[in-house]
Amino acid sequence: MRTFFILCIGLTLVLWTKVSSACEFCTIAYLGKRDSRPKDQKHTWTAKVLYEDQDWKEISAAQAHTLHHQGHHTHDKQDEQIIHTMLSVKPMERMSFDIDIPYVTRHYIEIDSHAQLGRNETSQGLGDITLTGNYQLIENEKKSFGLIAGVKLPSGETKELDSGGGRMEPELQPGTGSIDYIAGLTGSFYPNDWDFSTNAIYIYKTEGAQDFRHGDVLSISLFAGKQFELNKKSYLTPGVMINNQLEKKQNNNDGSVKDSGGYTMFIGPQVKLDYQSVSVDFSYLSPAVQELGGMHQKLNGIWTSSLNVRF
Repeated sequence: MRTFFILCIGLTLVLWTKVSSACEFCTIAYLGKRDSRPKDQKHTWTAKVLYEDQDWKEISAAQAHTLHHQGHHTHDKQDEQIIHTMLSVKPMERMSFDIDIPYVTRHYIEIDSHAQLGRNETSQGLGDITLTGNYQLIENEKKSFGLIAGVKLPSGETKELDSGGGRMEPELQPGTGSIDYIAGLTGSFYPNDWDFSTNAIYIYKTEGAQDFRHGDVLSISLFAGKQFELNKKSYLTPGVMINNQLEKKQNNNDGSVKDSGGYTMFIGPQVKLDYQSVSVDFSYLSPAVQELGGMHQKLNGIWTSSLNVRF
């Protein structure tokens, strides 16, 4: 098990030093993460609502419009909110299945149309539903190691129109229209009251709506935290999350999109409070590194909050 963690940490450090991603959905950093709180009972079902807010670095509409006329594939997002409704079931001791149903709202500034230039636009609707399965090859009180596989379904809205009646570009739609495939590894180690967890996830993207294909994503995450027992029913776990995302170039009718792809490293605090079968957590991820392809828009940061109930 120690060898596994050394390899994961080593691979993370290697990725830190390389230039190749726009942020994939934030829940990718938590795929397969086991609940480290000591359990007094077995939980078969878990329901979770996670709120995610992405804050983007805006540029002036005139500047973005000029880049558009220069042939750059650019956007001027303001912020994005995603409400994830998640349900997990554990039919067997080492196997669990999860479903993530997101509702997406994107705010952006129109930069293409001369008639609508500078206007605030909103795209909202059901996002792409994700189904994943997790099988633990090793699972005990001190450590775990498992496999993850899943699929993202083309369930999201892909025909949102802007205020001028034009169809919004693929990256601004709530859904993608593509079937994407997920595979990865997950592991945890719990010495005393510490929690060290990691995962490595690869998402293979296929062509979706408007003949657009988002870039494949490799994500590697590492969480380190310490659990404090407040009383016999309550636990507080503060920690730090690091998430690395390496994205390949996007593709459209003109071929590879030069203003896409690259590498992003997020780092930030996470605090979790458990009370019996209920837990809440808060996190903030700041982009420590954004080495993106071309004139790709950058993020200011992402914060999340969630409520988790175990049955």
